[in-house]
Order: sequence, then C-alpha cells, then structure tokens
Amino acid sequence: EQMRNAFCAVRPPGHHLGPAGACNGKDLEDDPEGSQGFCLLNNVAVGAAYARCVYRHIIRKVAIVDFDVHHGNGTEAIVRHLGWRQEEGTSFIKMGGFSAKVIFPAPVTCKPWLEPESDAESVFFASIHGYGGGFYPGTGADCNQALPKIINVALRPDSSSADFRNGLRSRILPELLAFAPDMIFVSAGFDGHEDDLIGQCRCAEEDYIWVTRQLMAVANRCCQGRLVSVLEGGYNTRAETLSPFARCVAEHVRTLMHTSPNYTYLEAETAQQSEGLRAATLSEVDQRWVEGRAEARMGRKRRRIEQNCMVATTRTEDVVAATPQEVAAGMEEVAVSAPCVTAEAAVAASDKADQMRLVFGSDGEEPGASEAGVAGNLTEATKSTASPMDGKDQASSEMVDV
Repeated sequence: EQMRNAFCAVRPPGHHLGPAGACNGKDLEDDPEGSQGFCLLNNVAVGAAYARCVYRHIIRKVAIVDFDVHHGNGTEAIVRHLGWRQEEGTSFIKMGGFSAKVIFPAPVTCKPWLEPESDAESVFFASIHGYGGGFYPGTGADCNQALPKIINVALRPDSSSADFRNGLRSRILPELLAFAPDMIFVSAGFDGHEDDLIGQCRCAEEDYIWVTRQLMAVANRCCQGRLVSVLEGGYNTRAETLSPFARCVAEHVRTLMHTSPNYTYLEAETAQQSEGLRAATLSEVDQRWVEGRAEARMGRKRRRIEQNCMVATTRTEDVVAATPQEVAAGMEEVAVSAPCVTAEAAVAASDKADQMRLVFGSDGEEPGASEAGVAGNLTEATKSTASPMDGKDQASSEMVDV
C-alpha cells in the first residue's frame, strides 16, 4: 500500500503455465499439443489474483501487460477461465475377476479470483509477441475481445523497434488507459532484443525504456503509480553484467526507479490527434531511428574490417623491412602473427568480431583488446580458410606469402 512500484527478479519465468500446469487444448483452442516452456509457476497471474483478493478494499481492477517476445499463453488461459471449472476423474477397480469404471469429481482446476460475477469485468490481459515463422509456442493470433478483456498483438519474425512501438502505441496502451486499472502487472521479457539468442526480433534497450515509461504514465494516471514488474524471458547472459539481457534489465529497473510520479505523457493520445497525422509522424520517426541504428552498426563493422586490414598490413611491412637475421630469429612468430591478408580473411575476421560483440555485450572489441589481439583474430580467421597441411609446410607457405 505504501510502495509505488516493484521489480521481481524471479527465474524461471512463468507466463506459459496455465490454470492446471502446462497449457493444452482445454485451456486454449490454438494450443492442442500443450506447452510449458521453462515455466514452473505463473508468477504474474498468482500476484494479480492475490492483489485482487487480499487487497480488495484498494484494488478492484487489475491489468496484465506482457511484452515478452513469446506469447503468454498460460496467462491468457488463466484469464479466460476465471470462474469455477471442475472436470471428472476416472478410475478402474478390479475385484474377483470383475472390473468397474468409477467416475468421480476431480479437483477444481479453476477458481474465481474474487467474485465469479465480476472477475471477467475486472481483469485485463494484453500481450505483444512474435507469431508465426517458428515462434514458440505458436499461439496468440491478433485478437481484441471483451469479458474478459484480452488483446493479442502479433509481430512477424524480424520485427523492428518501430513495429514493437507502433503495436503498443496504437492497440494496447489506449485500451489499457480506457480500462483504468487499480494496479498494473507487467510480464517483462527481454528476449526480443536484437542480440538475444532466440528472440528473432530487433528491439534495443531504448525500446524497453520507452515501454516502461509509457506503462508508468498509465499507472500514474490511473492507480497512483502502482505497478509490479515480473521478470520473464531473456537468454543472452554472456559476459554476465555486460550482457544484452543484463543491460535491458538494468535500464528497465532504472526507469521504474527514476520516472517521476507526475509523468503522464502518452504517445498513444498524441498519435490519435490530427486525424492520424501525428501517428504517421511517430511511425516515421521510429523507422528513421531503426534505419540510423542499422547504418551505425554497419559502419562499425566496416571500420573493424579496415582496422584489421591496416594492422595486418603494418605488420607485413615491418617483416619486409627486417634484416635477414631478424627474420631467421623470429621465423615462427612472424609466420603466425603476420599472414597474408585476403578478402575471405577480412570477412571471417568481421564475423568473429560480431561473435565477440555478442559475447562481451557491446559493439566494441573485447575489453582490453590490443592491436595484437585484433591481429590475432584475423590470424585465426586466415588459418581457418587455409587448406589443410602439416605444421612445417604451413609455416613455409606463409613465409613465402609474406
């Protein structure tokens, strides 16, 4: 009752868990095979139900917004079955050569959160996620339905920041504001980041800062800033605190901490003005930002290739200018550190630099890498493209090339 917002750093995630465990055809029509993901408990649904039941004197309406790149099918299944649901169990009994089938009431799998009559009107669920093209779990086609309010915004594979922001701005945030919740729960997944290992989308840290601010603006307007964010997906943890996942979480938490209670600006409202002209302008700005970011990434990649070639060329000139005695004394070292530079080697070195960027969580080189380290990457790439030969012949061949 006293805190404005909170972030729950929980693992494993939970938004694929349905009313009675893994989702199946009884929970969602488009999930006949069933799915569970990496989930054990649906943390955000448990929290929302608890808040509505225990803090009923303050919280009558709860909203759940899921921006994980995978559809929160379990959360949707729970919201769809807010009333009582009890199925029949069966058992076979064998006695004296006879068998009998016994049918009995199974344990209740769905219960009301507070009141069966009002739950459907008091719970809101919205999810923006990837759909089609191999996205797990394969559910969550576009929809917008009432009682209970469920909104799915499906993004195509390789969607950009502009697609992500436009889906939230035009289809989720206006509905959330109109719902006027007393508390907002967020399934915060960061696997839509462009450097995530399984995300298949091209979001960046700035997009998660933006969506956090927009959700905080709704919370400040409707429910005195009451917002609880629960961690879901995000799988590129290489380089630990420097990884894309860690950076996204840090920016998300920092935004929760430092967004003013007076911040109420919503791009969704601005986009609806001037007969859609403002919305078109915002989409154009988003697209230009995406293109500028992609161009900057390509520029950094070209500079890395040029730097690798320059370092290798400088080392080759040093070897040519050396005396015969110096060459003979450092034959093995020179052969390894100054190979002939080819176009294939430059491309391979660039690819290796991209891998290093994923490992160390930045667009730069490995922290502390020197020119020797850069040349070493180029050397490995050149070796991988060379034809197989024994060590002596390979060293001789490389010396001839020099």
